[in-house]
Amino acid sequence: NNERAVVEHLQSLRKAAPNVDPAQISQLLSCCYSLLSQESSSLGLPDFPADNLTAAVKLMDTLPGLSALEVLCRLYPYNMFLAKEGRQSVEELLTTFHLETKKGQGCASLKDVTLIPKEETAQVSVKYNGQQGSFSVCGFNDRVSSPIDFVQTPYQEQLLVQLLQSHLVGDFCLIGSRGCGKSATINRLAALLNYQIEPIVLYQDISFRDLIQQRTTLPNGDTIWQNSPLVTAALEGKMAVLDGIHRIHPSTLAVIHRLVHDREMQLHDGCRLIRHDRFDEIKSRYSLSDKQLNDSGVLRIHPAFRIVALAEPPVQAISHGS
Repeated sequence: NNERAVVEHLQSLRKAAPNVDPAQISQLLSCCYSLLSQESSSLGLPDFPADNLTAAVKLMDTLPGLSALEVLCRLYPYNMFLAKEGRQSVEELLTTFHLETKKGQGCASLKDVTLIPKEETAQVSVKYNGQQGSFSVCGFNDRVSSPIDFVQTPYQEQLLVQLLQSHLVGDFCLIGSRGCGKSATINRLAALLNYQIEPIVLYQDISFRDLIQQRTTLPNGDTIWQNSPLVTAALEGKMAVLDGIHRIHPSTLAVIHRLVHDREMQLHDGCRLIRHDRFDEIKSRYSLSDKQLNDSGVLRIHPAFRIVALAEPPVQAISHGS
């Protein structure tokens, strides 16, 4: 059954990325399942997020200069959370599947970002690993962004290109020590794409309810559910920045799991947020208006909505957990 699952997974990845060398996809998948094996688990290595491989190969399909190793390290940044022994185990595995670092990998520069208001997108041109590439990302809204002070070093430019790439396929987390410029980099990214940021500062005892909706009292004494900034960002197509995601308990974080992976969320007041294309499909199939669907408790998540998490690495690299 496991072999069959791997074969089916490989076929689905090849279908999702027809322009990527099948050998690269096989390397990536083989390494992924090795990191999910019982042997890797016994070494204390965290599970590899296999569900994200589809987004990873789509990124490789869009940007030919992107290597399988770079994609793997974005999904599994083992240098950030493993102790020396764990890092060595992963690197031995990478060598086994011929995923070693090659000279010149990761070299990136941003050529141009052109906003296309009518399509609510931005066309991004980059040079990556010596190859020119361009892709279209969500980002434009009615807000007019103001210029921000930002001193761009070659490293910062490379990071910005990588964030633009990740933004193309979904949500992402930026990990770095306190005061290293994570927020400044995300502000720069938002300004380039004309995004409005919804800042959400996380603290240790924040509850799952605080992340979704809170009870509030009207002037007449009635109580209602009020949407959290995260829900507002989802409905309005903003960039929700979860600052300090390392502080909160995993059970609290689990509340937004479906929002990240399926773009769906059940609210406390009975309403349900659903992905924009699913909302549009229901609307078309049953000849309903936006208002009719909203009145029935079905709300449309804006296609430009993104979640960006900011986190600090462990004080001491861990060898268990994730």
